[in-house]
Amino acid sequence: MPTYLNSGWRARVWIGNCCATAQIFSVGKGLANVGGQGSPTSGFVGRPWPLEVFYDFDTVVFEMTCANTNGCSTDGTNTVDFNGPDFVMADDQDAKVSFTKTTTDFLSGKWVKGRHVATFDTSDIGTGVRRDRTLIDGAEHWTLTRGCSVSSSARSGEWARTYQPCDGGPHHRSVGVETADLADGSHVLAACTQDFAQYQGLYGTGSETCTKRTVRTDNTAPGAPANLQVSSANPERYLDRFGAKWCAALL
Repeated sequence: MPTYLNSGWRARVWIGNCCATAQIFSVGKGLANVGGQGSPTSGFVGRPWPLEVFYDFDTVVFEMTCANTNGCSTDGTNTVDFNGPDFVMADDQDAKVSFTKTTTDFLSGKWVKGRHVATFDTSDIGTGVRRDRTLIDGAEHWTLTRGCSVSSSARSGEWARTYQPCDGGPHHRSVGVETADLADGSHVLAACTQDFAQYQGLYGTGSETCTKRTVRTDNTAPGAPANLQVSSANPERYLDRFGAKWCAALL
């Protein structure tokens, strides 16, 4: 902020969101040149973040105001510049995923055969959803990677005015599962999502967010009964009923 300011004029930068605002720093004649206050300078001077914590914000305001109750002199130029702000996009909340329609036979864990559908929703309030996928017993079964804007000129992107490279959703997914491709028995079905920050590994948030359910498949008919025998006393005689016995097949 190179500037010439008469007494009382203040150039300040503040941030805000839906519910609160916070001043980052203020520059003016007579202010202490420490922390969130700075004195006028004749050239551009980098000023580090003076606050002890980081804030979630979606608005940045740069303004010049008069802090004197009796007004401020307009003699001279009284100008300020604000150049080269350097913002770091930090997304500390992972993307969210949850199964839907969980009362279906397939997702409720009942024994099923044939083709079924896994339904789930994904969303993210930070950098947006980059990838959704399903896994069965740890092996990838289906995946969808979204195109995310990482340009420097797009309105919504990694380096744009709105800091959300990917669409935040919610996204409603329906993924078919052919149970005949699986062995009979219990399997772990996982629905996973990954936001752009998890993809980049910002603040150690790598990997993805997953939710899991147990599904059970049975596409194989039982074996033919062993040692089938007619147990009627006179099997040669024509009867409208007869007895039989056999041994159950062991699987």
